[in-house]
Amino acid sequence: MMEKTQEFRPLQTPAETNIVHAEVEMKGMSLEIESSEKYDGDEDQLARLGKKQVLKSIADNIERAPTAGGQYHWVAMLAPKSSQKILSYITGWLTVLGWQAVVAAASFLTGTSIQGVVVLTNPAYNPKGWHGTLLAWAVAICSLLINTFVSSVLAKVETLILILHIVGFVAILIPLVYLAPHSSPQQVFTVFVNAGTWPTQGLSFFVGLVGLVFAFLGTDGVIHMSEEVKNAAIVVPHSMVMGVLINGALGFGMLVATVFCLGDIDKITSTPPTQYPFMAVFAQAAGSSAGGAGMVAVILFMFICATMTAMASSSRMIWSFARDRGLPFSDYLSRVGLD
Repeated sequence: MMEKTQEFRPLQTPAETNIVHAEVEMKGMSLEIESSEKYDGDEDQLARLGKKQVLKSIADNIERAPTAGGQYHWVAMLAPKSSQKILSYITGWLTVLGWQAVVAAASFLTGTSIQGVVVLTNPAYNPKGWHGTLLAWAVAICSLLINTFVSSVLAKVETLILILHIVGFVAILIPLVYLAPHSSPQQVFTVFVNAGTWPTQGLSFFVGLVGLVFAFLGTDGVIHMSEEVKNAAIVVPHSMVMGVLINGALGFGMLVATVFCLGDIDKITSTPPTQYPFMAVFAQAAGSSAGGAGMVAVILFMFICATMTAMASSSRMIWSFARDRGLPFSDYLSRVGLD
């Protein structure tokens, strides 16, 4: 085992860049910013999802500079020379902290969901806040161990996760639609419930929207894996677009199925704070706590996988920013062990 400290060198065009796992060499002259319409075919399909311009901008930047640093590298490329360094530095810190927050949020969501299953299946259980915190730490440590000791086959693991993701969607959708009581289309599309007692229905809608947006926070995760991807200038933008397309379609299908199968809304909204409402929907559909817990287990597995992949992207972001001397202890954090 030997250690090598990565050195950051000027960004170049993808055509002039030779990217090797854990060892990045940027070769060529200066970067020229040129317009590109290469991904319009895929992006047009995302217009109705409100993602076209965002993905277009990101895809163009990935094509020019597919690096693990992502956003802060692009700011350094595009910002005026007078403010280039400070804006890139601020963007780097925001991105690092943002990904740390995603890992923490995913771990906490998974840990408290496990606690929610216990509440669902064991009415005698007395939930405590620190129980969920310990479970969140357990999920984070599990994700860390996977990223540390199984990193050499991480790509194969994530391919398997994609397959299980789609299979899990079907495994939940079929029993939910088949077993749950169904509401009428009029109830589904014309009745609005402000269960949070917000001042207005519009405010209630936008507060509820935050949870849905959270599911799309990992859209740029693949960007930070760019230096470990062959032909990253093409593969990474396509992966990002296809990820939004697949998850958007599956998410919309599950949303429609869920609102048709809500059943007794009062019963669902009165669930204990430590039990997520979707668990009550599943239990109500299955007709038993055990059946609901079985359906929730599929969601929990995907939560753990999401935490694991978020940590993979987060670690690459930290490594890249440390490589560019943006973090404390950069010399240590930017080291990569090579066998």
